[in-house]
Amino acid sequence: MADLYCLDLEQFSLAQFRRILETKDVLPGRRILLEEMDARFAALASMGIENLAELQATLKSKAKREAFARESALSLDYLITLRREVISYISKPFDLDKIPGVDPEYVEKLSAVDVKHTKHLFGRALTPADRAALTEQAGVPDNALLELVKLSDLARIVGVGPVAVRLLYDVGVETLKAFLSHSVDELLEKVHTVEEGASLGAKDIAYCLETARYLPKVLEYA
Repeated sequence: MADLYCLDLEQFSLAQFRRILETKDVLPGRRILLEEMDARFAALASMGIENLAELQATLKSKAKREAFARESALSLDYLITLRREVISYISKPFDLDKIPGVDPEYVEKLSAVDVKHTKHLFGRALTPADRAALTEQAGVPDNALLELVKLSDLARIVGVGPVAVRLLYDVGVETLKAFLSHSVDELLEKVHTVEEGASLGAKDIAYCLETARYLPKVLEYA
């Protein structure tokens, strides 16, 4: 079963992955990914790799990486670094109490019904009926729960942490759909109205927008 919280890696083509690598700020320890890109991506394509799901599966274990290195003539160091980059595209949930401004009482009540982080909440609140049931079960007011659900929706965006999630919500970008409806410049303007010198720069936001397009749009708000 597909993980609805994370990017749909099957829809994320190898060509799109390369374009993002060429435009984002790559971590210093991953600069090898920018070297000999034509030859290396041609080698990946020649091995039948078409999307990130296939690349992730191919590089999943040490044995698979070593076998692929022999077959493709790509270095093991490159493949290890490539795998780390691919893994970074998988949304990482975080505890609800890490988000600024969340009422500790609600966090405790949700924890009591096994909702401890953003992915737990997302999975338990996909529809209005789901949220009504969770409101009754946990004893969290429906408006407060809806806010937490929206924050959990934003939390799926790769590269956005708890502080940035709250920042986006507070400037009126309350859902994934709302986030995707903005341009890079519009989001930068909103962010900088409340946080001078904000940690989210133009390249960061462009990366977030590009990858967020591949998140499943499954949350029902009405």
